[in-house]
Amino acid sequence: MMKPYKSAKLHDCQGDLTKRWYIRFSAYDETKKIIKEKTVWIPKFLKTDKERRTWATSQIFEINNLLSQGYVFSATQKKNDFEDIKLIDALQIGLDIKKVAANSLVTSKDEDLGKNKGKIPLRPIRRLIIAL
Repeated sequence: MMKPYKSAKLHDCQGDLTKRWYIRFSAYDETKKIIKEKTVWIPKFLKTDKERRTWATSQIFEINNLLSQGYVFSATQKKNDFEDIKLIDALQIGLDIKKVAANSLVTSKDEDLGKNKGKIPLRPIRRLIIAL
């Protein structure tokens, strides 16, 4: 049985390029048993009318194709792979990483002399700390 939906449509703010354009469509939500509306924003880096319409046309085609094939929103759709942890636990992990980094940094001199065995390079640790 085909679930109800509304086809995707471009909302171009009457051609105003200073405003955010978007695509809106609706599909059936299996968990809530209602029709749910979804908005897809046109990327900001698309500055001209032609660029925005070209991008939107391909997206609308794909969305409407999925809807016509019976696409629905469901609870089984993949969410992010991040683990939910408490803030205090995240801070402790960050401090542990900082301790490891402080005790085993590799300088460019150490790398040149081959003295970096068993030590952790500084750059990946910095990226990890920033990501936390």
